[in-house]
Amino acid sequence: CKKIQQVLAQPGVVERFIDDQETAQQIRECFVGLYPLDSSPDGQKAFEAALNNPHNYVVKPQREGGGYNSYGDDIPKLLGSLSEEERKGYILMDLIRAPGFNSMLLRNGELFSAEVVSELGIYGIWVSDAQGNVVVNRHGGHLLRTKASDIREGGVAAGFAVIDSPLLI
Repeated sequence: CKKIQQVLAQPGVVERFIDDQETAQQIRECFVGLYPLDSSPDGQKAFEAALNNPHNYVVKPQREGGGYNSYGDDIPKLLGSLSEEERKGYILMDLIRAPGFNSMLLRNGELFSAEVVSELGIYGIWVSDAQGNVVVNRHGGHLLRTKASDIREGGVAAGFAVIDSPLLI
């Protein structure tokens, strides 16, 4: 899934699926920088950026669920331990510095107050045939995860975050 996000962030890819350029631009404005860590020129550039400024990035493997990302001073250690081939299984992402807010969290039956950040994931379903004809293109749901602002990981199943509900106003 991470690699798909990284490929969608490349110039011109969203535009293959969205004909209206204004809409495509609005979608792109929601993207954060996502870069390959492979042997391509872009991958080599991202590799060097991660080594030179590790506190600006997070390295993510092709896994879901939280607990597998590398941040800050851990990035050069991780990248130094990987072969060029192994680096293909990771992407580099600009570190998001979201503003926190005070909220109440319920975890393991306990209620507590914390400064938190939230992440809204909106999921779509897209199915097309071999000729590129769209068979299904619809909203597939959403997930709002909230976690204490001092926690880097975000997985609900791993215990880093809680499922939340958006307040629509």
